[in-house]
Amino acid sequence: MIEINLMPRGTGHAARGRRSSGESLPLRVASPWHLAASVPGLATILVLALLHPVARDRQRLLEDRVTRARGDSAALAGLISSADQLRAGRDSVAARVQAIRELDHGRYVWSHILDEVAAAMPQFTWLTRIAQAGGGDKVQVEIEGRTANTFALTRFMNRLEDSPFLTSVSLVGTEQVAERLPDGAEWVLSAFVLQVSYQPRPTVGNPA
Repeated sequence: MIEINLMPRGTGHAARGRRSSGESLPLRVASPWHLAASVPGLATILVLALLHPVARDRQRLLEDRVTRARGDSAALAGLISSADQLRAGRDSVAARVQAIRELDHGRYVWSHILDEVAAAMPQFTWLTRIAQAGGGDKVQVEIEGRTANTFALTRFMNRLEDSPFLTSVSLVGTEQVAERLPDGAEWVLSAFVLQVSYQPRPTVGNPA
C-alpha cells in the first residue's frame, strides 16, 4: 500500500515527538504544590522520630518511680501495722497498771485515814464513832467524839487539815453532854461531829 505524506518533511514526526515530549513532562517535574504539601508531613515524621527516644526515657523513668512508690507504700504499711500493734500493747499495759493502782488505792485508804486521825488527836479528846459518809469520787468520813473543851476541838480540826491525806474538814455539829463519873459526879463534855474528805497524796510510785 502506497502512503503519500503531504506534510512538510519532518513535521509529522517532529509534532508527534513534541507531543510525546509534552505528554511526559508532568511525570518528570513535580508540581510545587505537591512539594509544599509534603513538607509538613516530613516535618511531622522527623519530629516524631526525634521525640520518640525522649518519650521512651520518660516512660521508663515514670515506671521506675511507680515501682519505688509501691515499694515505699508496702514498707510504710508494715511500719503502720507495727505501730498499731505497739500502741495496742501500750494501751493494754496502761489499763492493767491503772487497775492495779485503783486496787492499791482502795486497799490503803482506810489505813491512811485511821493513821491520820489518830495522829491528830489532842489530849482529853476521844472518838465514839468513825464511818464513811455518802459516796462519790471522794471518800468522805464522818467522825464523832467527845472533848473536854472547845480549844481541844479546834486543835483537832487544825491537825486534820494539816494531814496530806485529809481535806475539807468541817464541823457538822456540837452540843454539851454530861458524862457520869464512877464516883457519881458528872463531867460536862462537848460532843462533836466532824466531816472530812480523803485525798490520795500525788506522789509517783505511792500506791495511795
